[in-house]
Amino acid sequence: MGEDFGCSTSPMEEFSFGLEGNNPILQLLKTNSWSVLDVIELIDDEPPTNGAEEFHQKEVSAKAALRKLQSRSDSKPDDIVTAMYHLATLYHNQKMNNKAEALLNRAVATAHSTLGQEHRLTLLLTSILGSFHQLCGDLTLAESLLRRAGVAMQRLWGSQNRDTIATATNLGIVMCLQGKLEEATPLLVNAAKKTTQLFGMQHPLTAMANHGLAKLREAEGNYEEAKRLRNLFPITTPNEAMRL
Repeated sequence: MGEDFGCSTSPMEEFSFGLEGNNPILQLLKTNSWSVLDVIELIDDEPPTNGAEEFHQKEVSAKAALRKLQSRSDSKPDDIVTAMYHLATLYHNQKMNNKAEALLNRAVATAHSTLGQEHRLTLLLTSILGSFHQLCGDLTLAESLLRRAGVAMQRLWGSQNRDTIATATNLGIVMCLQGKLEEATPLLVNAAKKTTQLFGMQHPLTAMANHGLAKLREAEGNYEEAKRLRNLFPITTPNEAMRL
């Protein structure tokens, strides 16, 4: 099942669902002509209702898609892992972090065992799991996961790859939050420079990298520079560090 990342979780819950109501996703799942992308797009495109009802509909849909994928003999491991990730992010956005953590751990382990430790999805999910632990305050585990993913990404994809830079940014932020400013500085300075050069000032990853650099400048006591960077590079897409 892959490596033990040292994160204590309860066993993954058994998924249960009913194909009730007029939910268009559940109606789609009754057919055989659907893909994970179809389901994800429908979940993302569902019109907002009240918060609890919208979450319930999306949760039921995501669980149904995952359960059906796991029951089909022709399902691709990539699709199963992707479905786990999207259900985990749904829980994370609702601050249901125990469920999100269990699913992210399961997704990483499944990707590791079925796709290999250096597959793109395995490395991306390892990085995302590190970012998740950073957001939850477990900086030691976050550092370990981000460093592991970052080393492999650098070797396989190079230093100018988008995901390599994103992982380096998140690792730099973790170093900064731990007070390891000397280690954080090259990671965050280089990430801010590379994202601006490669993607432009309006790109979400550029904003994330420069907000990471702002954290560093703030930790150094340079509050004016931190404020300037945050104003110059506004965050417009939340949870960029958790995107697959």
